[in-house]
Amino acid sequence: MARSSPSVLGSEESEVPPAVLCALCRRVDCAGCEFTPHEARVEPTLAWEQRGQSVSRRLWRTALRSSTEPAHVFGALPAGNVAPALYFALLAETIAIGSFGVVVVGLSLAIAPQFSLAVLTHPLGLAYLFGGLGAASAIMVLLHAIWGACLEFGAQSHERDGLRQSLRFALYACGWDLLTSPAGVIEGVSRRGFRRAFAAIESAVRAPRPALRAYQEDLRHFESAARRRAMRVSLLVLGTCLLLLIPAVGFAFVTFAEWAVDV
Repeated sequence: MARSSPSVLGSEESEVPPAVLCALCRRVDCAGCEFTPHEARVEPTLAWEQRGQSVSRRLWRTALRSSTEPAHVFGALPAGNVAPALYFALLAETIAIGSFGVVVVGLSLAIAPQFSLAVLTHPLGLAYLFGGLGAASAIMVLLHAIWGACLEFGAQSHERDGLRQSLRFALYACGWDLLTSPAGVIEGVSRRGFRRAFAAIESAVRAPRPALRAYQEDLRHFESAARRRAMRVSLLVLGTCLLLLIPAVGFAFVTFAEWAVDV
């Protein structure tokens, strides 16, 4: 059997070079992002912090992207101030909690219209309603902020802007609550149709784990021991906060119920 000469084999192999994958992006056509500084590769991924569009559009775009692409968004979360993230969180939670309140009021009007109208037309009843919605929104934002602080202190990070970045991560995570709220369902169905809207909601439900992993591993480069400490501190502190909230919420509900019965 005739054997191919080494020169022929070498010429054939030289015509088809082996595929080389980038160590970072895993693409064949990469120009070399492995050697690009991390800061230069990070692009602004938050529509909320980009000017030129309405507040409503920036709000929903940020909530949608953080829910459907959590690893990309939070793995490349740009550095910045806490104030924009706090504004986003307050607006997102207010709309989300408010839409749940509208659903509850609608159901109560359908089930007990006379009683509900008597409560809703009373000044004190309206004060209870809007005060409760405002308090619930503020509590949700506070819990997110506490979660962000727990992630930072639990990991025992000594980075100068670490706490600021963790707060931004936790506050922008409020977009998941917005997208899974009744307001998020209505907005998604009206803009993208039932199929795409509920696919986005399903992604929002699953977003916390990949978002947290991308933030801790890809962006902050936390070691496994630091990630475990952050998880333990988060569970302990947030669990304690919830245990303290339960009797407070129960007391507020009983107080409202006693007043409503007398109306």
